[in-house]
Amino acid sequence: METTLPTPPSGPSRLRVHNEWTETTVWLLERTARFPQRLRHSLTVRMENVAIEALEELTAAAWTSRPQAPLSRAGDALNRLRALARLAHGLRALSDGQLAELARRLDAVGAGIGAWRASCGR
Repeated sequence: METTLPTPPSGPSRLRVHNEWTETTVWLLERTARFPQRLRHSLTVRMENVAIEALEELTAAAWTSRPQAPLSRAGDALNRLRALARLAHGLRALSDGQLAELARRLDAVGAGIGAWRASCGR
């Protein structure tokens, strides 16, 4: 018997933001797994933890009737991840293309979070 997880009880745009960030987190974890050994216990772990923190906050927002606080924390996590990504790029752990792709994904999810927050009356 196969077990399926319930989807968050939210509208399509909210689910889209959650799904986009889930895909981005997978994409990022695949990249950080290839970071140099010297960064494994510092930058790699930090980037992974911040990405997962954002996913947890988006999940919390999708399951609550008052999503403003978790959405704010998710947005803060995205901003911290932007800074960590620039650092990873400067250390040559992320290529120019990977940084550009991550920035595109962060911008898209950030815009989705902003729209979600606006629909909740901030």
